[in-house]
Amino acid sequence: MRHSNDHAASTNFTASTVAHAKFASMQDMKLEIDDGVEYFDSTLDVALVELRRLRDIQIAISTSMYSRASILVSASAIAATFTAAASSDLWLLLPSACFIFAALAGVRVIFPAMGLSIDASKIMEVARGLSAIQLKYEFATGLVEEYFHQDRILRIQSTWSRCGLIGFIAGTIAAAAIAFMAII
Repeated sequence: MRHSNDHAASTNFTASTVAHAKFASMQDMKLEIDDGVEYFDSTLDVALVELRRLRDIQIAISTSMYSRASILVSASAIAATFTAAASSDLWLLLPSACFIFAALAGVRVIFPAMGLSIDASKIMEVARGLSAIQLKYEFATGLVEEYFHQDRILRIQSTWSRCGLIGFIAGTIAAAAIAFMAII
C-alpha cells in the first residue's frame, strides 16, 4: 500500500478500508474542543453533508406519515358515517367508536409537533466572532440536536399512526362481524 506523505504512512490503514490514502493538504484546519476531542475542517464538511442527508430522510418519512394519516382520517370518517347510518343497532356503536378512535389518532399524527425550529436570524448571531471551522462545528452540533429531537417526534407519531390503523382494522372487523350476524 502506497501513501503520499509521512503522516499517512504512520496511520494504520487496512487494505479493506482504504486502498490508497492521499491528503489534499497538510494545512487542514483542526478544531480542538474543551474535552480534548479534535475535528479537522474536512471531517466536519463530511459530517455536515451526512447530517443533512439524514435530516432529508427524516423529512421524507414525516411527509409520508402525514399523507398516510390524512388517508386514515378520511377513511375512518367515511367508515364511521356509513356504519352509523346503516342501522340504529347498538352493536354498531363498537365499530363506530373504533373508526372515531382511528380518526382521532390520525389527527394526532397530523397535529403539528412543537419543538426546535430553524431561526434564520440566529445564524448570523451564532457566526459572530467564530472562525469557519468553529461555525461548522456549531452547525453540526445543532443538526445532531435537531435530528434527535425530530426522531423523538417521529416515534410518537408512528405510535399514534399504528394505534389508528389498529382501530380502523378493529372497526372493519367488528362491522363485518355485525353484518355477518345480521345476515344469519
